[in-house]
Amino acid sequence: EHAIAMGDDSVIPPHRCPACRTFGLRWRRELQRALCTNRRCLTRHGMSRTWTLARLAYEHVAVEKMSRECAT
Repeated sequence: EHAIAMGDDSVIPPHRCPACRTFGLRWRRELQRALCTNRRCLTRHGMSRTWTLARLAYEHVAVEKMSRECAT
């Protein structure tokens, strides 16, 4: 959140989209959300999926936790 507030939106792209798992997320300042650029990752209304920072943080923590559990 702090990086984005300072104008650094480069913190979003390294993360996977929670829906399609590709690395296609791009920050959309006007929406204040990350947008998946995968053309097949659409909502049921045919719109590109978007994600809040809170949801991306939740997914990131969940994936890290699952990785640690599988490694043991």
